[in-house]
Amino acid sequence: MAPLEAIRSSAVRRRKAGVLVVGAAEPEVQSWLRAAGHETRAVASVDAALSALGEDPVDLVLADREPAGLDASAVCRALRDDPRLGDSWLLAIIAPPRGRMADAALDVGADDYLHRPFTRAQLLARTRTGLRAVQQRSDAALLRALLLNVPGAIYRSAWHAGHRLELISDEIERISGYPAANFIASARRTIVSIIHPDDRETVMQGVAAAAAAPEQPLVVEVRDDGVGGARAADGSGLTGLADRVAALGGVLAVSSPPERGTLVRAVLPLPGQPPTRPPARAA
Repeated sequence: MAPLEAIRSSAVRRRKAGVLVVGAAEPEVQSWLRAAGHETRAVASVDAALSALGEDPVDLVLADREPAGLDASAVCRALRDDPRLGDSWLLAIIAPPRGRMADAALDVGADDYLHRPFTRAQLLARTRTGLRAVQQRSDAALLRALLLNVPGAIYRSAWHAGHRLELISDEIERISGYPAANFIASARRTIVSIIHPDDRETVMQGVAAAAAAPEQPLVVEVRDDGVGGARAADGSGLTGLADRVAALGGVLAVSSPPERGTLVRAVLPLPGQPPTRPPARAA
């Protein structure tokens, strides 16, 4: 087998910088966020915010009015219209509830808002909500990339409901002969049900060993017996997948010699683990 090719995108940040406070927010806002464990930066204007986002993306932007310029809604519009904001959660700070200020902020791209006056608990609660939403967005984007670009069947199961499948790619029909709809929320048609009986014990032992070693990263391998020659460069779908894996601190490797099929291997750190390092290159 040809050596695995490690794929990294230099344009993808492995760890975002946390929270960016924009505008005339109260000084204690920054101390509240830092005390809660959020890496926090602050700038006074939209222009400074966009420059900061271009240098180091963040998970959440707290948008207030400029000290002597745009109001909070206009700040939100300017940020949302710029691609440097990316998938960051945009939380607007607006004046006491009256009129349509909250609606105006949401209409121009804010994801949520916080009325003045607000307490420390209210600020931190909205921040946690936004950060969870950003993580869900990232997870969903990674799953979509896997579904589109990785050969084989990709699925998501519900651990709290007996691991019944919530989603599975259409490729499962080519593999098993059963349409994807037959697997969704089914207790009878499961991934285990289509594993050859001679292989089930080996598969289950592998799953149990992975579950018993939480300090190890998650390793996913997908292989086919096609024509090979898959390339991760030149803007192929694998490049987008590599970007998503790198954003989670992982490494994607591809081996695809001509006429010998393709192997795609992703190594992803679990929560609390350090980022995965790419394999060393031979001298």
